Amino acid sequence: FELLPNTLVRYGIAAATDELIDRLPAGQLTIHFNAEEILLNKSDEINLFRIIQEIIHNTIKHAKASVMEIKISNVPPDIILETADNGIGFIFNEKIKNANGIGLLSIQSRVEILKGRMTISTQPGKGTQYKIEIPLLKIENKP
Repeated sequence: FELLPNTLVRYGIAAATDELIDRLPAGQLTIHFNAEEILLNKSDEINLFRIIQEIIHNTIKHAKASVMEIKISNVPPDIILETADNGIGFIFNEKIKNANGIGLLSIQSRVEILKGRMTISTQPGKGTQYKIEIPLLKIENKP
């Protein structure tokens, strides 16, 4: 499932994200997920799914959050992924400079592959919010 969920291939990112959330251990993190219909080619959809996986993983591992919101919106000319948690937050520049893991770097790399833009809003005690805007450049290539 972690490598390439069949649900993603067959039913798309919303169904795969629902399934990912359903597979999390009970009580670990409450996630509220909302997705509008989006049109991405499979390669871009996989990259977006990997971003969502990594954000959830980072939230569980580091944020000490109890609640997370994930929203995917179709706002032409972009697809917008927004997440917010009620965790402990962090100082972004310090985290990037001293990062011993690859989570944030992986997210940034995938956003670049998608020719997107990413904003992270966080500070200690205030949770973390991601906003990722992905241009709909490849809509005509949707399988």
